[in-house]
Amino acid sequence: MTHETLPARIISDANLSRRFQVTLAEALAKCMDESEWSKFGLTYYLDEEITKNQHFMNSVRYQNPDYEAKILQIVDRLLSDDQPALMDLFNRSEIQRWFSSNAPDILKVFTESADPLVEAIAHSLAETEAVEGIIDLSTYTKRVQNALPNDPPLAIGVTKEMLEATMRTILGRKGYQGVKDLDFSGLTSQCFNELGLTPNDEPKTDSERHTRKIVSAAKKMILTANEFRNAAGAGHGRDVDHETEVTAADASLVTSCGLILASWLIKNSEN
Repeated sequence: MTHETLPARIISDANLSRRFQVTLAEALAKCMDESEWSKFGLTYYLDEEITKNQHFMNSVRYQNPDYEAKILQIVDRLLSDDQPALMDLFNRSEIQRWFSSNAPDILKVFTESADPLVEAIAHSLAETEAVEGIIDLSTYTKRVQNALPNDPPLAIGVTKEMLEATMRTILGRKGYQGVKDLDFSGLTSQCFNELGLTPNDEPKTDSERHTRKIVSAAKKMILTANEFRNAAGAGHGRDVDHETEVTAADASLVTSCGLILASWLIKNSEN
């Protein structure tokens, strides 16, 4: 079976991700020869890491003691920057056979039916990681991962806090005075205004009109996340006989959308 992407479970589970990388490096050390590495390097423009790297090629040729360590560095790099190349390595028949004999539990992860909401969370986490050099949301993403699936209200509460922190940080960096005095609704409106996402003039094209509708929907989603948190999320004492029930699936939907929206606001703040 050919796998096009890494399963969300491997991306989101740090321990499993490390095991996968180490196991793949071990398999590649056993199964890839100098010729295969050369062809792979040329195919994926990895000249500096492989083809023109004499230290690496000598390690392959002579099976030096540091061979697996050098492969592990390449695997780690591809996991972050070039998953198609990583999957090319993993999908090779000899690598699949090696996993089947030596790490069948990891191979099984690739054959399990994917949960679309879990996949959405994994994609959303990747989006926040892509903007962490601008605003680091890792504190919130770690809390979300720890909350799901066992504590849906906490996951919703953290998502609201993350969106609020994102917008306050953006406004603060843009020099807006009085950020601390804004309630959530006012904060959201001011952030969208400051980023130029709610212009007052008429749209000039159909494309612009559709884009504005999407932006309006994004704003409503942020405001609704806050409303959901007030009704069901962690952080508010409420009548235990009349608490709003929230499922892990609901929380995953709110969280994945919240992560994407926070990342989208951060990217717009750099324009």
